[in-house]
Amino acid sequence: MKLLAFLLRRSPGWAGGAITVGALGGVGGAALMAVINQQLQRVASGGEGAPPEGAGGSGWLFAAVVVLILLAGYGSRALMGKLSERISYDLRMSLCRQIVASPLAVLERVGNGPLLAAMTQDVQQLTAALVNLPTLCINLSVVVGCLVFMAWLSTPLLGVLIGFLLVAVGSVKLPERRALRALQQARQAWDHLAGHFQALTQGVKQLQLHAPRRRVFFDVDLAESADAYRRFSFQSLHVYAATNSWSQVLYFVFIGLLLYGAEVLPAFSAADLVGYTLTSLYMRGPLVQLLDMMPMFGRANVALQKIERLGWSLPQVSNGAARGTWNGRLAPRAEIKLSGVELAYRGEGEDGAFHLGPIDLELAPGELVFLVGGNGSGKTTLAKLLTGLYTPEKGEIRLGSTAVTPQNQEWYRQHFSVVFSDFHLFGDLFGLNEERPGADQRARGYLELLHLQHKVSITGGRLSTTDLSQGQRKRLALLVAYLEDRPVYVFDEWAADQDPEFKRVFYLELLPELKARGKAVLAITHDDRFFSVADRVLKLEDGRFPAETGQ
Repeated sequence: MKLLAFLLRRSPGWAGGAITVGALGGVGGAALMAVINQQLQRVASGGEGAPPEGAGGSGWLFAAVVVLILLAGYGSRALMGKLSERISYDLRMSLCRQIVASPLAVLERVGNGPLLAAMTQDVQQLTAALVNLPTLCINLSVVVGCLVFMAWLSTPLLGVLIGFLLVAVGSVKLPERRALRALQQARQAWDHLAGHFQALTQGVKQLQLHAPRRRVFFDVDLAESADAYRRFSFQSLHVYAATNSWSQVLYFVFIGLLLYGAEVLPAFSAADLVGYTLTSLYMRGPLVQLLDMMPMFGRANVALQKIERLGWSLPQVSNGAARGTWNGRLAPRAEIKLSGVELAYRGEGEDGAFHLGPIDLELAPGELVFLVGGNGSGKTTLAKLLTGLYTPEKGEIRLGSTAVTPQNQEWYRQHFSVVFSDFHLFGDLFGLNEERPGADQRARGYLELLHLQHKVSITGGRLSTTDLSQGQRKRLALLVAYLEDRPVYVFDEWAADQDPEFKRVFYLELLPELKARGKAVLAITHDDRFFSVADRVLKLEDGRFPAETGQ
């Protein structure tokens, strides 16, 4: 089983111990059946009213086996419960490390839906199956132990049973393939559904304000994905329900053969037939539980496949790499130079690729450069290339005399403080107090400068709120960028959501202050009234610089 191999690979010691203890409990269950059958035979042969010989010893053996089953069941479930939660934690943390260490282009190609689905539903399905693995082992061991006991009773009769089981298993496994395909299709539908859930939460205002858009979103996108997930999930459950019922019918058919086929089975004694019938009835509970768990383990196998495929599409990283390999040392003041940089970029859902470049660009310390251009001209893509979030397919990026390579790209990215147009505002100043003590005090001064002191307070490196207007949130993002105090600043349409007062503050006070402090600044903007502030204005058209104008 793929799930068992995964478990043994992740934690062979703990997993082996939990499975062994669970199997011991299952063997105890089968042994209990042997003790009961033996005692029944003694009662039947001892005569009415007379205590059977050896009844006391058999009673102690019965009690010992019951205690063994109790301890083994608890121990196995406790061990596997702890192990499953640890594996769940490790999986989620491993996926998060891979995500933060992955190239941005790879993450954009994968999409948010599959990433969220893997970290939530897939890990949850896997954990649920792992928690129930001891029950699987116990029931399976009971069935195997009962088969061994039946072989001890009568080997020829066991041959009849095994032949019947082979026919039964064959009749069940074929439709199960259809159920597994349906589970895989349901899981694929969940990726799309998770993406629609994200769109619903992020675009709820637009949906509330536009009834036709809301109707199409619900009736087409959301409803189709939800219906596909429901349909495929039900299809898999329908097949499993049919195979479960059919398996139980076959089970009772075998019991009927034992009870009513004695005349055609003259070679077997009545005691053997009674023992087989009793043991078969005892096996029914474990068999039913095994059949009931098949959908759960089917979903877990599909989830494991999705997690592994996602893991293969993302780079394998260590914990240290995910936390960041930067040692805190930045390059001395040096210019950034892009030479012949090119990138073919395909956005999510786009048919054709956008080609950026070749780009030649120099950005020096203490220089303020404005980047302008129409929508879709490649300004944000260039900003992501400049900051090391994208890797160029051709050309070279240098920081001073050092060429940027995959080996030092993490170090290169630490030179930038950036506010993108689709920025995310964390509620905590993660790492800033550790990097530069006193960040809280500096932040309070910036809050006053940005007129946010009455809206937001900062205590212990944590923002009191981020529930603000878009313009105020951008001011907070600017505050965080200032606190980072990196050599290079990039602003992607920062002033687009600001009122005239703060536009003037941004262009006439904040940007010149950064320049005076020796920072290299690239600002993507459309505010031509403030072009005179810049040292250079670069215009990007269709991914290229057709001309450059200086100030």
